[in-house]
Amino acid sequence: MKGEYRCDRISDDTGGMLVAWAFKSSSEVRVWPEYLVTLQALARTPDTVIHDKHCTHEVHIFGLSPLVSVDYGRNIFEQSGLRPLTPSTVGYQFRAYSDDEAVGHVSVIVEHLLDGSLDPDDPEADGWSSALPKAVPLRPSLVLEDANSQSQ
Repeated sequence: MKGEYRCDRISDDTGGMLVAWAFKSSSEVRVWPEYLVTLQALARTPDTVIHDKHCTHEVHIFGLSPLVSVDYGRNIFEQSGLRPLTPSTVGYQFRAYSDDEAVGHVSVIVEHLLDGSLDPDDPEADGWSSALPKAVPLRPSLVLEDANSQSQ
């Protein structure tokens, strides 16, 4: 991959996995100078919102607040000052047969984000529908509606 980026992965005691990529925008037309991509395995718990019974993983892209820059020499999960801007600009749930397969899919997406062929700010832009075929798009309004319905 070209461009400045970093990828780190953590797992918890239950086998849950979280992977994060941080990257510097390669285009001056992007909204934010840096972005964060997160991938997690969907937990099968009553409070997890799964939009299709076949979905196993969820990916989100966040702009990062320009007040704190990513230190590409340090683990992303150890950089508590990073501030992802919410809601995410792009979000999908999708099916993968393993965590490694999901990481592979999202790694390809990060390559396209780095080379500018995918737009991290526009889920309707060309390329997203083929980046994760059969994925369920998560619109910010859908994510907020789900959060509001769970809090009531």
